[in-house]
Amino acid sequence: MKFLFFFLILSNIFEKYISLIGYLDEIITICALLLIIVKINVKQKLSKNIFDAAICFFIVICVGVLSNIIFDIQKSKIAIMKDILAISKFFIIYICCCLYPNKRLSRNQNELICKFSKVYIITLFIFGIINQFFDIGMDSGYRSVVKVFMFLYSHSTYMVGAVVVICTILIADGMEKNINFIICAIIVLMLSMRSKAYIYIVLISFFFLLMRRNKMKISAHSFLKRNKQKIFLMAVFVMFISYFVVKDKLNDYIRWGLSAARTALYIVGFKIMIDYFPLGTGLGTFASWISGEYYSNVYVLYNIQNVSGLRRDEGMPYISDTYWPYIFGQFGIIGMFFYAMALIYVFKDILKKYSENINVLVSAVSLYVYILMACFVEATLTNAQIVLMALTLGYYLDVKRG
Repeated sequence: MKFLFFFLILSNIFEKYISLIGYLDEIITICALLLIIVKINVKQKLSKNIFDAAICFFIVICVGVLSNIIFDIQKSKIAIMKDILAISKFFIIYICCCLYPNKRLSRNQNELICKFSKVYIITLFIFGIINQFFDIGMDSGYRSVVKVFMFLYSHSTYMVGAVVVICTILIADGMEKNINFIICAIIVLMLSMRSKAYIYIVLISFFFLLMRRNKMKISAHSFLKRNKQKIFLMAVFVMFISYFVVKDKLNDYIRWGLSAARTALYIVGFKIMIDYFPLGTGLGTFASWISGEYYSNVYVLYNIQNVSGLRRDEGMPYISDTYWPYIFGQFGIIGMFFYAMALIYVFKDILKKYSENINVLVSAVSLYVYILMACFVEATLTNAQIVLMALTLGYYLDVKRG
């Protein structure tokens, strides 16, 4: 499993040379589903939170299929099946990890992953600094006076995802003892010039300050009990900071309206939720690569087929430039409710699973919040990197101790 971690961190780089790697996330998801079926056949029980999450998510899929049957917008059965697989990645892999509790990561494997993470983050840091002063072909141009660093990845967003996972591993191993590496990771994230990266930096910085104040040795349970009010205020503060980080973009989006892909997807997504109340338009119909590949008539119905980034002659490059419209547009108010409940139950399971170690808990919560925040600007929960993130939350943080 350690080699899988190394490979998934670098997979986007390799994909440029070996296109078949692009199917790795689907292959891993299908394998995880088969492992789940095996465990269910031997009557392996799920925890209450994971069972409830699975039931809620199953209802979401049923809502989507029902919408397909009633409205028949997506004619392709293959598109529907592909969309079911795409939206299921996170839940299938996380549930699979929970079904194999005795297969936790060994301390030796954890040490190798930590060593790899440290070496890799230093490598990114060095090249990130060099790239700011010399043209070494590792950026996508300037944003203000900063070169947008992307290393060898196809886009800076994939580098950010990899660095966030590495940060998660290092924080879990010990925030204070790995602080120098974490600072290097923060600098790399800053050089990406991605809003979600800055929000993640604010989040882990707050946790670090709070943990130092509690002298780092406090248990996770005591930490949560003592700091409930502070964590709530932190959540408000992060949202406040997030607004200032993205306010210029928000103003642009408001001004652009239906003339820009991302805002068009949000606006039309809300319209769909009302017009197709309470079910939505169904699987494979809106705000996903699949809805573009197997072209959905929704874009024509709502007259956004000629919006820049959603045009077929352009390849529809921004069709999945956000995530939540995909949920409330395709699954309606009912599906959105049960999908939110599934995510809440997973979060509760994370809190319970890692309640004994404050470093691991903070790393897991920070990664989970990052995933949810990133979904406002990209399809994080259906893209290839969610496989690594789900494995990290369910397996790579679950280290055998003692």
